Amino acid sequence: MNVGANLRSLRLAKSLTQDALAEAIGVSTKTYRKMEAGKTKIAVGSLPKAAQALDTSVDELMKPEGMTLHNNFRNQNGHNVVFGYEMTGTEREQLEEKIRERDALPKEKDGLIHAQQAQIQALLEKIQQFLVPASGY
Repeated sequence: MNVGANLRSLRLAKSLTQDALAEAIGVSTKTYRKMEAGKTKIAVGSLPKAAQALDTSVDELMKPEGMTLHNNFRNQNGHNVVFGYEMTGTEREQLEEKIRERDALPKEKDGLIHAQQAQIQALLEKIQQFLVPASGY
């Protein structure tokens, strides 16, 4: 999440100066510049003021970079829909790869368990050979 980058892009979209937005938030221009640059974090109490000045939501200010905020409250069936983020193609690919890796773990684990069970069985058979007395003694 890059609140500073979101502040900057929304401020520029509204054609506001850093001075004007700093004043609306209630911070000095110097502090605001640091917030936009990511050198200083914006205070939680300033988020609603910034959102109001930029005519947006706090969620939009805090959304991760490169994601699109969906805030439809009802779907076509009339059910409530929770806020969500749409991932970029690269982020989606990374998430899908992590899911594939996670899903492969049980299969790998099952394969290891099967191999160990086979080794145990082979060892038990060898042990049995030593325990059974040879004929002729």
